[in-house]
Amino acid sequence: MADSDFLAGRYRFANPGVAGAVINEGVIHAMPGGVVALIALRVENDGAIQADGGSAALLAGDKVTVDFGGDGGFIETSGATARR
Repeated sequence: MADSDFLAGRYRFANPGVAGAVINEGVIHAMPGGVVALIALRVENDGAIQADGGSAALLAGDKVTVDFGGDGGFIETSGATARR
């Protein structure tokens, strides 16, 4: 993610041409109403993800744009294979 996108509130992720993965083999527990987003070229969940009253998503792709909408939820993802 470019610094300018982050500072402007745009959550655009792009693969710079390197192979990579996010693999969860443990436990991820968000605070109540929180958000968990695993974003990479390849994403695997062999563990547990808990986001009571919030959102969790696994997003895999070369380019991923996420819009959080201010309510802790995902409104839009593009350019990704998504699992929620």
